[in-house]
Amino acid sequence: MPTIKNVKFKILRMGKTESAVNEQDSCRASMIIRLNNGKLIREISDCEVSYHDRNIIAGIRYGMLGMRCGEIRELTIPPHLAYGKHGVPDQVPPDSVLKIKIKVNQIIDHQPTQAAQH
Repeated sequence: MPTIKNVKFKILRMGKTESAVNEQDSCRASMIIRLNNGKLIREISDCEVSYHDRNIIAGIRYGMLGMRCGEIRELTIPPHLAYGKHGVPDQVPPDSVLKIKIKVNQIIDHQPTQAAQH
């Protein structure tokens, strides 16, 4: 299984666009967040995600890198890139691995990476 910054991912459906999410982009995404044992934590139908938004767990931000519009991935996020040793009371136990099914609905204000500009 491929990995980006310690987040394992599996492409369930390829994206349809040429441009892909990079560290300068924001995008709109839908996701289903589960514990590794399958217990549903949360479903989000459409939200804005920015790589630099620290309110979004690091594993989601990292796992979205390279995704194209319409692409669906299954992310496996280790605890240190999710909720860590504290977890979320009554929702996510400490040191939990998360499984997230995520779809990029739209890339907002796409900025080409430095490498693509040269």
